[in-house]
Amino acid sequence: MQVVDKDGNVSGNGSLIITSKDGKTKEVIITGSSKYFSQTAVGPTIKYGDSPTNLIGDGVGSLILLANSLQEGDSFTLKTSGLVYATAGDTLSLILMIGDQKICGLSYFQFPDTKSLFELEIDFTAVNFRKNPTILGTGKLLFTAKNIYNGETFFDISAINITVDNLIQIETQWLSGRSNSIYSILTTLIKKY
Repeated sequence: MQVVDKDGNVSGNGSLIITSKDGKTKEVIITGSSKYFSQTAVGPTIKYGDSPTNLIGDGVGSLILLANSLQEGDSFTLKTSGLVYATAGDTLSLILMIGDQKICGLSYFQFPDTKSLFELEIDFTAVNFRKNPTILGTGKLLFTAKNIYNGETFFDISAINITVDNLIQIETQWLSGRSNSIYSILTTLIKKY
């Protein structure tokens, strides 16, 4: 069954038959939802000495991939932005977690001196369902230091258990540093396909 809400967002599974003026028909398969999550509250401030913490703040929608709902080809974009404060040499770990599985990210990123906005964007897609359900993830971290854009890109692939509910989070931890912090202001999760 499919549901169209007042904003025109389609959710549910099924198909829609479209007929053109000349009588030709086309079946469009609809799965999932075009909207997933939008952060509405500032995320936790994470400092050196804190245990691994989810960077994403509270919001509306869901960061949970329900059991058996993921299909091959499902593609998402997770985008978060906020503020980062670091001194040269401070190291940070930012990892996309789906359930208890590390998907992709920066396990050891060393910052220059910076007090700036940051943007973390991660695209991930479900692949290889015939043999072993897997998530392919790629992303980038961008920020400024001394008025110069800096950043890092990353990618990885990891198997995932799709038979259980899986929470999406950005596991964040400072691995070294003196007076550093990071927190998110805005995060969105959108299903692209």
